[in-house]
Parts: sequence; structure tokens; C-alpha cells
Amino acid sequence: ISSKILRATSFYKIILSSACSLVREMGDSQSTSTGADTDADKSSFEVSELRSKILEIARNTELDPPEKNLRIQALYSEKGKTCVEQANVDEDEAAAADSSEQPEYPPCSHYKRNCYIVAKCCNKPFACRLCHNENARGHEINRFETEAMICRKCGKKQEVSSHCVSPDCSWKETFYFCEVCRFWSDDVEKDVFHCPDCGICRRGKKEDYEHCNGCKLCLPHSLYAEHTCTDAENNCAICGEYLQDSTIEVNLLRCGHSLHSSCYQNALQQNLFHCPLCRKSFLNPAEFAAQAVRSDRILSEFHMPEEFQDFTAKITCNDCNQTSETPFHFMGHKCQHCSSFNTVVLSRYKAPRSES
Repeated sequence: ISSKILRATSFYKIILSSACSLVREMGDSQSTSTGADTDADKSSFEVSELRSKILEIARNTELDPPEKNLRIQALYSEKGKTCVEQANVDEDEAAAADSSEQPEYPPCSHYKRNCYIVAKCCNKPFACRLCHNENARGHEINRFETEAMICRKCGKKQEVSSHCVSPDCSWKETFYFCEVCRFWSDDVEKDVFHCPDCGICRRGKKEDYEHCNGCKLCLPHSLYAEHTCTDAENNCAICGEYLQDSTIEVNLLRCGHSLHSSCYQNALQQNLFHCPLCRKSFLNPAEFAAQAVRSDRILSEFHMPEEFQDFTAKITCNDCNQTSETPFHFMGHKCQHCSSFNTVVLSRYKAPRSES
């Protein structure tokens, strides 16, 4: 037992000597610290507090050496844990500061430009208004309220303008910039113009379009003179999307309704040749005539069963709105006034056979 106490006492003296040396070193290093005054004062207080606790344990006559050893070790463990936690906090703050200095934003798949917009509604940067509406939750951006942008080249946040205001930045000009719409484009292959009547920018050359106040759209000169205005809202007749600010080219039908060009092509591939809203044919005159020839050929090649050969159909035409009678056929019925096959059967009856 005496030998155990002797070994513990010797070990305690070593621990106590190391603790005192560490306290002196911490005090010396703190006295030469060049940090902020508040941090220095805080650290000096912690060192003094640790020294006081160690001396208090060493002078306590009621504690045997092994107990003093355990209590001093506990002080070291607590101090080390605090230092590790503070180091982790400092590392996280440094990483956050680095990320804020060099932010990374996702690329834009809609437009080619040299800046990000800062949405006023949520005060966050986005590549464009469409990127905002695709990623933001519960709201859409008001493009006209955008007041700030971030240069892609140098990362400087600044007021909206046609180029970066930083003298050292390489972004000095923009192919097209609209101050009203807060719109930038550096795609030299796509012409853009601002229509004051529409209130937004349109794709194309301004001299090739004319604004229609009835449709509230800019129409090519080739369509403007012959088109029919409609009171319906400017929504795609197939997908229902609002066309006023669509980035997809719009096809204006002869009936006055509108379609996305992509929706129009998909309809043709599905053998849909009439407007889903009013059922009038949306083929141009040349396509209309070619379709009539193809339909005549199909009817001549497909013979009706004998029990239906004497039936006559009374039809109404969706294109000319007139009624007529034509031989009943499973493959379609031709209008006797305009030659359209865009017809609806009203009734059918069997004509009596003529006696020879």
C-alpha cells in the first residue's frame, strides 16, 4: 500500500508541475497576443481561472494525491474539449465566409447572358426570371421590379445596367438590353425587340411584326391582314399555357385562336387538323387542298359493306357552318360546299333503291 501511495504521489507531482508550466505558458502567450482586446481579455480571464482552480486543488489538504490527480486531469479534459469545439466553430465560420465571397450559382438553360438577377421578392440571386419561377416556392417574380444584378465575370453586386460598372471587369457591353423588362441577351443569333403595347420584349425583328390591339399580340405582317381576332384569353388552345409572355414561338390559327409552335407540330403528328376550341381547320389553303385530295383517295380505296352502300348522311361543316348531304362512309364525309372533311354527322338514312 505504501508503495502505491508513493507512486501516486510522484505521478501527482509530475502532473502538478506540468499543469503549472502550462498555466505559465498560457499566461505568457496571452501577454504577447495581438488579437482583439475583447478576445484577449476573455482568454486572460480563462487562464487566470484555470490557474486558480489548479492551485486550489493542490493546496487542499483534505484530498489525497490520487484524488488531486483525477481532479486536475478533469480540468485539462474540460479545457481541451472547449478548445476543440471553438476550433470547429471557427472552421465553420471560415468556410461560410469563403463560400459567401465566391458564390456558385447554377447555369441558365433559357438565356445567354453575363449576369444574375437578384429577385426583389425573395432577395435571392437567380440566372433569370424563368429560373426563379421554376425553383422558388409559392410565388412568381415581377420582372419589372428587379433592381440589382450580380456580374458573372467578377461577382460584383450592383444596380441593374447593360454592363458591369467595375472598371476591372471584362463585361463591357451587351448584345441586347431592355431597361423596362430587365432583360439581357448575348445570343447574337436571336433578334429581340421591345413592344410598348405588349409591355414586354418579343423575339424577332421589330420591322417584321405589327401589334394587334384585339389579340394583344405582335403578329407577322403576313398574318396580320388576314387573321381573325378573338375575345378568348391568349392561352394555348392545346396546353392552356398563357401565351402573352411565352418564350416559345406562337402560331396564330385562321379561326383566331393561338397555339405554341411545338403544340401545333405535335397536333399534326397526331393527325389533329382542327382547333380544339372551335373545331375549325387550322390548315392553310394549300395544306387544306392537299388534305382534301388525300381524303378523297382514301374514300375511293375503301369500299363500304353492301348493307351500308345505300345510306346517306346529313352533315354540318365546322369550317363553313353549312349543312349538306353526302354518301355515308366510315372514313369521313365531305362537305358539298367547301370540300372540307371537317364535318359532323347529324343523321343518316337509307335511300330507296331505284327500280329499273
